[in-house]
Amino acid sequence: RPMKITQSLKRATQLRANDPGWLFRHRQWTYLQFMDQVSRLASCFRELGVQDGDRIAMLSFNSDRYCCLYFAAIWAGGVLVPMNHRLSQQELNRILLDCLPTILLYDENNIQNAKFAKSVLPDLQLIYTGDVEVESSNTFEDAIVASPIADRSGSDNDLAIIVYTGGTTGSPKGVMLSHKNVVSNALNTIPYLGLSEETIQLHVGPLFHMGAGQRIFTVTQAAGTHVLLPKFTVEDIFATIQLHKINSIVLVPTMMHRILYHPKRTQFDLSSLRFVSYGAASMPTALLQKFMAEFPQCLLSQSYGQTECSPVATGLLHRDHLATGPYGSKIGTVGRAVST
Repeated sequence: RPMKITQSLKRATQLRANDPGWLFRHRQWTYLQFMDQVSRLASCFRELGVQDGDRIAMLSFNSDRYCCLYFAAIWAGGVLVPMNHRLSQQELNRILLDCLPTILLYDENNIQNAKFAKSVLPDLQLIYTGDVEVESSNTFEDAIVASPIADRSGSDNDLAIIVYTGGTTGSPKGVMLSHKNVVSNALNTIPYLGLSEETIQLHVGPLFHMGAGQRIFTVTQAAGTHVLLPKFTVEDIFATIQLHKINSIVLVPTMMHRILYHPKRTQFDLSSLRFVSYGAASMPTALLQKFMAEFPQCLLSQSYGQTECSPVATGLLHRDHLATGPYGSKIGTVGRAVST
């Protein structure tokens, strides 16, 4: 049957309709409520003139509304473009003129970026998604008043997402990812990441980056629960793990270092944490071994890849971190290739 990104949300909603699926600050949504928002936001996009294949962009810190756009842009038949809010105006200008989005969503941290985008593309329509009250002619709350619409998304090789990346060497270039790219990568990685309906995933990496963004799709594919922080802060991570009994998280080496050596770590109950995956940078062996010693209940895995691979290419399983595993201690390697 066709591979379709939105099918994962429909399936998760069938399985866990009235369970809390999405948590951000004071807001909590069941899967059924979340899918309703997705279809209403998609309906608003079509009312604003979005046609199949039009680009819908986002400049924002992490939030439940960012996740809503992840699915709504595709549900509307459009193409999701998560934009890096840390870029210079020159870089944003280049991206805007390259992808020519029809709609841009933004939060209170990106008001100036949104104004700049409007100056570059005068016909660009803006939707404000933030929590701080600002002057705006169109807000997220306004948008989801629209009547829900049926899924208009494509499937298989149809374009779903454009992610701009320059790696470490060049200016950002748009990587075009299809439904098949995203769904097959999710299905490849769910087993070794230990994701399931029991997963309570804490998202702390920026959602404009495919390494963090793909986990939105992957956890949804597994029908797990999403908990979001707007950005990485160690004490917020500790408090959120304790409050929501987080059992899964993605970290980069610098995050792991700050968690390990934070003076207040022992003041929080982090015992629920079970699955920790890491990547995006070279992992010092001493740091990894100390993390394993301090969190002996955790199963660790490394993901290695690039945006063009949507994004995971290889994985290092927990057993491969151990000298007693079938491949001996493979710390320092990027693991073995995923299935497809």
